[in-house]
Amino acid sequence: MKEIKLFALHPCINSTENFIKHFNLEPLTQSFNFQWETNTPDYLIATEHIYKNKKLNRIFKNLYKKSKIKIFYAEEAMGCDWNIFDYGLGFDRNLIINDRYVQLPAPFDFFKNFIFNPENEIKTIEQAKILLTQKNKFCNFLYSNPKAHPTRDILFHFISQNYKKVDSLGKHLNNTNTKATGYIGHIEDCVLIKKPYKFSIACENAFYEGYTTEKILTSLQAHTIPIYFGNPLASLDINPKAFINVHDFNSLQDLLEFIKEIDKSDELWCQMIAEPWQTYENKESELKRKENYYNFINNIFSKEIHSAQRLPQGTYIDIYQNWFFNRDFLPSTFFEKVWHKLSSIALYGSTK
Repeated sequence: MKEIKLFALHPCINSTENFIKHFNLEPLTQSFNFQWETNTPDYLIATEHIYKNKKLNRIFKNLYKKSKIKIFYAEEAMGCDWNIFDYGLGFDRNLIINDRYVQLPAPFDFFKNFIFNPENEIKTIEQAKILLTQKNKFCNFLYSNPKAHPTRDILFHFISQNYKKVDSLGKHLNNTNTKATGYIGHIEDCVLIKKPYKFSIACENAFYEGYTTEKILTSLQAHTIPIYFGNPLASLDINPKAFINVHDFNSLQDLLEFIKEIDKSDELWCQMIAEPWQTYENKESELKRKENYYNFINNIFSKEIHSAQRLPQGTYIDIYQNWFFNRDFLPSTFFEKVWHKLSSIALYGSTK
């Protein structure tokens, strides 16, 4: 069995066991003996946290030259810097760079911690009608992050101001006496707290093809109809008949009219709620992505170190890396102020 000396940069990973569990690598433990190496790892796995966590950023800079293979594992909507990393894993479904990149597993596989019911147990209109009698609230909005794509807040305000009040249950824009526990406790309450509602605003923190996360999964499991924004190709992961895809509408008014139509028709609401969460094609795609994921990682670890290296070597890559590691790319107050001002303009048309 080949020994793999590695170190991963993530706030929730501090051991081999955490690493294997977090990245769902149990099947590969039959072929590789993963060893946690804090000083001179052969494989350095970094996540997006190196860009915002000062401690992890410092460790990354210290271990970069000491490691031999650099791998970027994106758990958020961002791409890999191919001048820094040999390999990348991310959400982009259209990116092809020989053997250097693979798309992450589909949402029902990738967000296993948020899956309590892998399939919709409401399978008939009659079952949905019984469920509807338990729905005494209109729509929820459950977020703690105020820095997401502006569309998330726009939907909250537009629906509330032009139709019915949307209940914000999280720390962001809270307008109820109920407050969810935030991200740390999100797994425990994210389904239960949504159950009284007919609809959920299920928006990602970014617009990015391929980036479908737990937002829509928890809404489906609460048997609400997700009003979804983020990945315009989400129907490749989730049955398009089971959610409202904001990307399908030409205007917010058109979207709102569709929401009204479903809200006022018990039959239409029940039809959507009784839909399976995944089509046959969704499940086939899911299996293929899982297979690609394990084959990709297996390919990296199976090679000899010198054969697995993919970064260029020479003058300009050195210039770039020297620039990269000597710049301060952690968030600054200035850029945070700019972000909030732009979001305000997008929402209200002014900075007031």
